[in-house]
Amino acid sequence: MVVLRTDELRDRGPSPMAEGAAESAGVLRYFVGGQESLVGRFSADPLTGCWWWSAEVYEIFGYHSGEIEPSWDLIRAHTAEADRQQIDERYARACQEVGAFSWSHRVRVDGVPRSILVVGEADAPDGGRPSLQLAGYIGDLTDFRLQAARAAGTDAVRRSAERRAVIEQAKGALMLAYHLDADAAFALLCWHSQRTNRKLHLIAATVVAGIASDGLPDTSLRHALDKMLAGA
Repeated sequence: MVVLRTDELRDRGPSPMAEGAAESAGVLRYFVGGQESLVGRFSADPLTGCWWWSAEVYEIFGYHSGEIEPSWDLIRAHTAEADRQQIDERYARACQEVGAFSWSHRVRVDGVPRSILVVGEADAPDGGRPSLQLAGYIGDLTDFRLQAARAAGTDAVRRSAERRAVIEQAKGALMLAYHLDADAAFALLCWHSQRTNRKLHLIAATVVAGIASDGLPDTSLRHALDKMLAGA
């Protein structure tokens, strides 16, 4: 049986990746904004437990290049306990099935939670060796996901402000038409929302849009609002 040493894995590097795995690697690089420092290569012989990491992967896990011997157990040691069963199952499958594989999981590096993505290919080596060889990329998606979360939060705040604004406009229209105070106007909107099973901001938007588009004369405002609310 041929056994690849760590230096042989390093010299060999990742094998040519299948089309699906290569596409996944491209997606990974897109996610991290093309920052090469956040994406590194790996190769592994699951039978012997020999792994090779590029300098970028060492950096992702908080080490200097060559500082420690890479291994699956080392990856597991950094992995959040809640994710270990998931990655064990994915890794076992990758070791048994030829083709592309991928998974993401949470790790802790110097006590700080991070999120990484693994994409690669399991390949049957030449020479009739009894185990598959793994090769691919490991990327740190933490900053990307933080940026996405911030963007989602900003968008949610913007939508919330827009909804509050349209509700306030609709309340003003109802106060004018029915001589209501602010609380009573809001209660009327809520009542129609419950009656028609539509969200409050959609009821308010219907009222505001109807007034803006129709150019209603003062004498017909209340009648028009009755119709809008009844049909909302």
